[in-house]
Order: sequence, then structure tokens, then C-alpha cells
Amino acid sequence: MAIERKLRNFSKIMEDVDVVNIPVQFVKLVKITLTSGKQISLNSDDLVDIHHAEQLLTDMSFSQDIEDMKITLDFSKIEKGVADITSLIFATE
Repeated sequence: MAIERKLRNFSKIMEDVDVVNIPVQFVKLVKITLTSGKQISLNSDDLVDIHHAEQLLTDMSFSQDIEDMKITLDFSKIEKGVADITSLIFATE
């Protein structure tokens, strides 16, 4: 499974991060390639009711036919989330 990263400063930082779980709110696009060669694209609107990757795979009737899956992350959302949390952590009263 490939995770696409655009070359930006925050993206360079993310290269050193070992991604284990990706909250669905940060997924921009999922491209699925089936063994037949057919491609299916799911955007963030299609993923609103999905809470875990396992749920996405079990909800699909063709999950056994998946050859590859590419996930594109919304780095601006991730960057904003990290900045917001960092500001809270380092905020002074």
C-alpha cells in the first residue's frame, strides 16, 4: 500500500514518521486497484461513515480481489491538526 507524499517542509518531516494508523479524517483519497485491473476511487466524502480500515475492507464485497491500495493524505489537515495541538501543549497561561 502506497502513501503519497508531496514534497513540502511538513511532508519532509512526515517522511520520518512511521505511520501505523491513519485517522479517516486525514484521508483525502483512496485508490483501489482490483486484480481485474479495474480501479475504484473513494474520496473523503465516501469515507465519512468509515471509522477503521478494517471496516472499509469488510464493507466492500470485492475485498478479496484487491491487488493494490493507494492512500493520499490531506497534509494541510494533518499540518493544521499538529499545529493546533502543539500550540495547546506549548501555550503559556
